[in-house]
Amino acid sequence: MIKIDIVSGFLGAGKTTFVCRLLKYYLARGERPVYIVNEFGQTGLDADIVRAENFNAVELSGGCVCCTLRGETAAAISRAIAAYAPTRIVFEPSGIFVFENFSEALRNPALKDICELGSVVTVVDGVNFKAARAPYGGFVYNQIRNAPALFISKADQLRAAGRDVQGVVRVLRMINRVAVIAAVSPAELDDAVLEELLLPAPEISAGHMHAHDTLQSFTITPEKPFTKERADRFAERCTDGTFGALCRVKGAVRVDGEILLFNAGIGDARFCPAPGLTAGAVTFIGSEIDADKIREFFAGKASF
Repeated sequence: MIKIDIVSGFLGAGKTTFVCRLLKYYLARGERPVYIVNEFGQTGLDADIVRAENFNAVELSGGCVCCTLRGETAAAISRAIAAYAPTRIVFEPSGIFVFENFSEALRNPALKDICELGSVVTVVDGVNFKAARAPYGGFVYNQIRNAPALFISKADQLRAAGRDVQGVVRVLRMINRVAVIAAVSPAELDDAVLEELLLPAPEISAGHMHAHDTLQSFTITPEKPFTKERADRFAERCTDGTFGALCRVKGAVRVDGEILLFNAGIGDARFCPAPGLTAGAVTFIGSEIDADKIREFFAGKASF
């Protein structure tokens, strides 16, 4: 049986970083892992990031496996099996994924005799977890409550800011009293930590929780590169409400001749090097997205 691991977590939690480390772990043990990612927006950037690390990847973009892409999940898994003959599948659902809706894919006649659930790890954004709870608590709580293992990402940023990692752990314990919880920096995410987190998955009951009707996505492809000044201004506008109530912005953009990966979550935005990526579309996810203002900014016509 091919085991399917789920790496869940709210938008911007750090799932793809965790996935890349997990894929390396499996490859070192002689497995043939393949990565499947569900992007709520139109871009398949996470798949490109994983391919840049020389792993096989399949993307499901333009919706969520909970609703608009429900029927596509089993087909994507089947395509991955046919194309790559994996011994292990690592599935990264959209950040607004709910567990109850994954059981339908595993009961599909094409998969039920060849696939089974492996491990389930929910990545929790240690920096922005509290800020995400109020507006998006349904997704955040569902993913934390149903996982046997929780990984607190950005623990190094928490400590650098003088914030208490154990404070996040205490809140998580109120939601899930039995999960294994790990909180380490990316450099400390070694095999021993992974093995602590890779527990047998619980039974996932059937059901359908559809609670993200208010979330929208908007994608734009920059026609002009950013200067450093415009890039900094763009990061500010993504977090100050100018473009709407955004919970996620992601894209690879050219800044002063260099291609950088832009990541923004709730109250947090940053550019970082993007080896192996090419400049492309930028996707915005949130509510009350002001597409006109975004277009104005990218066209260089905005005064804000």
